[in-house]
Amino acid sequence: MAYWAKGRMHYVLNGISSSTLKHLQPVKVDNKVGIAIKQKAPNVTEGITALTTIAKNEGFVMLVKGVTQVPVGEIATPAKGDLVYITSENKLTKTKGENSVFGEVVELAGERGTPTGYLRIDLDQKA
Repeated sequence: MAYWAKGRMHYVLNGISSSTLKHLQPVKVDNKVGIAIKQKAPNVTEGITALTTIAKNEGFVMLVKGVTQVPVGEIATPAKGDLVYITSENKLTKTKGENSVFGEVVELAGERGTPTGYLRIDLDQKA
């Protein structure tokens, strides 16, 4: 089950992505970063993947403020207080470069119920 604390939402269109997005995937759209949240109910004739994918030109909501939980994925050796960045391919990294700030690591796996393989990021902390 997904975890996020109360936060501000931003409604957007998956118009810049050449492919589908995943529900609860970190994304950068309209110079905002956040977590993609599917809003459109799938048609009964669509397959099971329609429950968790956001198609091109489909509207969705982004959680842009608050604390969110994401898989550690490609973030090498995360530590509390680390800034996490998002690439143009919607991948999280600790490498600044041309990437946009996603947020700050506030909890690691095992802390306050954070599952193994996940960490929590405060989307409000960008400095």
